[in-house]
Amino acid sequence: MKHLLCLLLLSLLTLHSGAADLFDQSNLNAWCLVPFDKAKRGPEERAAMLEKLGLKKFVYDYRAEHIPTFDAELDALKKHGIELTGWWFPTKLNDEAKMTLELFKRHGVKPQLWVNGGGEFPKGPEEHKKRIKAEVDRIRPIAEAAAAQGLTVGLYNHGGWYGEPETQIEIIEQLKMKNVGMVYNLHHGHDHLHRFERLLHQMLPHLLCLNLNGMTEEGDKKGMLIMPIGQGEWDLELLRIIKHSGYVGPIGILNHTDEDAEERLQDNMDGLNWLVKQLDGSPPGSQPVPRSWKRPQEAAKKGGPSLEPGIFGKAPRGGMVVEGKAEYRARPFTIECRAKLESKTTFNILVASDVKASGDHWELYTQAGSGKLALHQHGKGARASSDKDVCDGKWHHCAAIVETARLRLFVDGEQVLDSPWQYNDDKPVPGGLAFGRLVEGTIGCAGLVDDVRLSKGVREVSKVPAEAAKADAQTLSIWSFDDVRLKKPAPKPSAFLYNYDPLEPAQWPQREDKVNRFRLYDYYAKEALHFMKQSPQPALVEGYPGLEGGRFGHWGIADDSDWKDGRWRDAERGPVQAGVLFGPTGAFPKAVVMQLGDEHQLTSFFDPLTLSFPFVVSGKFAEMSDSRHGFMGG
Repeated sequence: MKHLLCLLLLSLLTLHSGAADLFDQSNLNAWCLVPFDKAKRGPEERAAMLEKLGLKKFVYDYRAEHIPTFDAELDALKKHGIELTGWWFPTKLNDEAKMTLELFKRHGVKPQLWVNGGGEFPKGPEEHKKRIKAEVDRIRPIAEAAAAQGLTVGLYNHGGWYGEPETQIEIIEQLKMKNVGMVYNLHHGHDHLHRFERLLHQMLPHLLCLNLNGMTEEGDKKGMLIMPIGQGEWDLELLRIIKHSGYVGPIGILNHTDEDAEERLQDNMDGLNWLVKQLDGSPPGSQPVPRSWKRPQEAAKKGGPSLEPGIFGKAPRGGMVVEGKAEYRARPFTIECRAKLESKTTFNILVASDVKASGDHWELYTQAGSGKLALHQHGKGARASSDKDVCDGKWHHCAAIVETARLRLFVDGEQVLDSPWQYNDDKPVPGGLAFGRLVEGTIGCAGLVDDVRLSKGVREVSKVPAEAAKADAQTLSIWSFDDVRLKKPAPKPSAFLYNYDPLEPAQWPQREDKVNRFRLYDYYAKEALHFMKQSPQPALVEGYPGLEGGRFGHWGIADDSDWKDGRWRDAERGPVQAGVLFGPTGAFPKAVVMQLGDEHQLTSFFDPLTLSFPFVVSGKFAEMSDSRHGFMGG
């Protein structure tokens, strides 16, 4: 009995230790630091920073300007005792890839090769098969060259079709190479949240590294694509899933922002430690306050924007749309506004005219990641960006002068861009004029927009007005937002962190079939069970998100090409068949088709609507369509 108790205790201690070791600092791999660092550290400074933080593993990513410093980077890592565990590798076995492999030989290092890909979802099974083959053909030379040096290749999820775990697993299975696996990034998996547990189970045999991120519902659409660990509503649940999955490989933490890399890594370690204490049942203490991140205020989803103090009077937060007019699109024009922007994680739309599909569309915005003021419109040279970052939490006067062949941008009276462009006479799609969002609402603004003035022609904007904009002969319209009347918003639905799996898996033996890979089971039952445990219960809960979680629109990911199947058409169906018949003289909705003769030399049919045999033909039996498994098309 004592031996049994000792074994049980040892087993429990081993399980607990394994979970702790998984998220231990010694297993953390720093990632997305080289092109993403406010401090612009070089190889020596970066390695010293990692040593200071106690991080011993590092995955290297780079841009073309970093290639000359490759040797210096590896020398610095060795000097500071940092292991190179991964490398952002070229997508083809080109000269740059071969040079990088020689670099590894020279320095005696064996990092994982993280290989990216992309592409929209294919339009049917045939295109899917062709694309899979093309990816296999692309990856194989890289994998073979890697195998020759004892290296592994990780397919890197970066969104799109290639970034779907099912796609990467299919590529790996067709490659049949032992040195190929996959790298999974949570920040590129916001659409996977509700089926992450199932996906992780499928990925486990191939998973080389799992990169963490602060995760919130639709964070990629709300300016919260990259968050410190511990700041997302999903973070604790995701760590529980990872802990209990049996995964024992490397864990990545990243910067991937223009913030200071040291501060963001420290924020991630603080948040991870806080969450791990909760996993272990220890008192976690207060939630860490990040050094490198501020939570953007989310736009009101119901009842229009909210109003906050602006630079002059009130300013809307959350975006709003007013009626568009032809003169708002006519070049030349000058657009001015005041903007106070709190985050540059994603794009910030200041003012936008018409939907993006319109040939007359234009938008004044800031670039994701850099916060630089830019303007987009249709035409050659139409996406023009300045070098001026305006996402610093301060009010700025932003302006654009848009002429038929020239574009100028101004920040606080200073010209920050003067660029030529060529107008494309594309088809206009008249729409509204939006502030703090696109007209179609797909991108918003993490901040406030105030005092907007749109003028015809070229207006002098080199001096920043000390007071609110005033109308004159050039002015088309001014929006001060002080008189905006807001509807009382409905209560915000309580968040429901559901997964896709059925409550009773045994009742759904086909749940693992490919056609069901995005199927959402028992949504309302799971939601009811969840909120029945709460007290008080919420006033409003989330509605059904749609077929396959709403990821692929109303009709879902499948289309008629997925249902083409000729097995019923090719089956032995006997001498009599009833159904819709499309014959030489028209359609017969209730036909009874018969094969006649000892060797079925003739085919005839009976029409019960006319009690007649309209025709007899020689040859084979009636053909059937392969549409919808042969049950559509007659």
